[in-house]
Amino acid sequence: MQIGSGTFGVRSATAYQFTRRTPQQVAPSDDTLRTQLRRVDEEIEDLRALLQKTRTRGARASAATIRGTNPVMQATGDSATLRSRVEVNTEATQLSTRTPQWSAPTGRDVTIRGLWEGTTDEVLTFTVTSNDGRSIDVTDANGDRVDRFKLHPDSTRDRTMKVLNGDLTVEFAGGVELQRGDTFTLEVSASTDGAIDPDDPFDGVGLSSPRFEEGTVIRDGQFLLNGVAVAVNASDSLNDVLARIEATVEGVSASYDAATERVSITTLADGSDTHLEISDDTSGLIAALKLDHLGRATGTDGPQDAPMATIPQFQSVTAGTISVNGVEIGLDPATDSVADIVSLIDALEDVSARIEDGGGVVITGRAGADMTLLDGGTGFFEALGVEVGVHAGRQAKGRRLSDLAARKIAAEVSQLREALDALLDNEGLIGNVADMRTRIGVAVEVALRDAEGVGDFASLTAFDDFDADKVRSRARVTRELRHAYSDVRTLMLGESRRTGGLLDQLADIVDDGLAAIDGFDTRV
Repeated sequence: MQIGSGTFGVRSATAYQFTRRTPQQVAPSDDTLRTQLRRVDEEIEDLRALLQKTRTRGARASAATIRGTNPVMQATGDSATLRSRVEVNTEATQLSTRTPQWSAPTGRDVTIRGLWEGTTDEVLTFTVTSNDGRSIDVTDANGDRVDRFKLHPDSTRDRTMKVLNGDLTVEFAGGVELQRGDTFTLEVSASTDGAIDPDDPFDGVGLSSPRFEEGTVIRDGQFLLNGVAVAVNASDSLNDVLARIEATVEGVSASYDAATERVSITTLADGSDTHLEISDDTSGLIAALKLDHLGRATGTDGPQDAPMATIPQFQSVTAGTISVNGVEIGLDPATDSVADIVSLIDALEDVSARIEDGGGVVITGRAGADMTLLDGGTGFFEALGVEVGVHAGRQAKGRRLSDLAARKIAAEVSQLREALDALLDNEGLIGNVADMRTRIGVAVEVALRDAEGVGDFASLTAFDDFDADKVRSRARVTRELRHAYSDVRTLMLGESRRTGGLLDQLADIVDDGLAAIDGFDTRV
């Protein structure tokens, strides 16, 4: 079997055995074997530490890396929205006003409370019928009297009367003298529930009343929306405040839906980085609009795994086949997402692909190798802003180990080889400890079989044949390390810490051997 420029034989794993030309006939004591194993373990760690901190000099090989210039747009997400919990006016019936005005200019002296419990819609007229201003008749639209009541004689105090069997309460402000013939009209509706008028002022009276729920008071003040102060005046209408929200707080819309009788405040953008939060209301408006107790609203992102056909950026992509380094990948925008295709590319040998946090797609080939991307007329790579064709990787140039570093590593390799030689020279071992010898041989054989460019190193250090003498020529090993260090380092440490290398395998075998000394017979 040829590895690099060196040659060595490969035995089967089951038949692999270590023999010495002059084997040690007497089995070692447990203490001796333990000492030998610990020495091997120490030499492994010393060589590992030296390899990890030693780097070559010169230009490294680099991979072809292509970054898409068009970030992947996600499917449409949801904006952050604060919406009235229930109807702004939840009353089951509707009054035309709660502050009716007299036909004579006597001031704002009447307030209507309660709900209309009648079964029909009515227009009620209240008329002062006595010279002392105390008797009042209530008539319907036909002029028929439906109720009559008499006020307390002390007009300096507030006077309250229940009318229409207690359905409504009429409060007359003190200090106002009523005159015979004074009237006011009140429309009551059983067929229409309570609803506000967004164009009337909060402090409006009579037909200009905004018709909030009974007892609602909205005063001069402000509230914070996302930390921005929005002013509220008692003389404002709801539409005035909604317009002020849009003008004051950037990136939001505010509206009242008469059909649902709810107020909505929504961010113009969508996604999880959008939010809305109302706090510190001093005007009473937020509670009146049922926007209180809602907490913080946050938008949501659209699914990254949505089919491409649902994302405007990929509307022009057609079903077909793309190719990466000659390997074809089929795609259908009606069912495949960008994440699906990127995942298939990433699964290819010597290629990695990912979607970065900012949405850009990055495709990387193997260090030193070219990478070819073709989109087969699908338009997929074009939509990503990825250029098709051949993308060149850069070969490593002049990367060699320094002579001093090579000598240090050669010395450590020699010491490890000698420690292994002393351990494997023992005869008469049985059980798990004896099996350790075979495991070491198999580990070395498999590692060298899968490695590249380390044949001469393996031959010179006798790692390919433990029947041979120890390191044959440290000077030659030093020269070989200077030229093939990257391959030797990969052999010993692995491609990454996750995969591990030969040193990790040897360390595991030695650890098992140490654990087996006290648990199994180690001698015949």
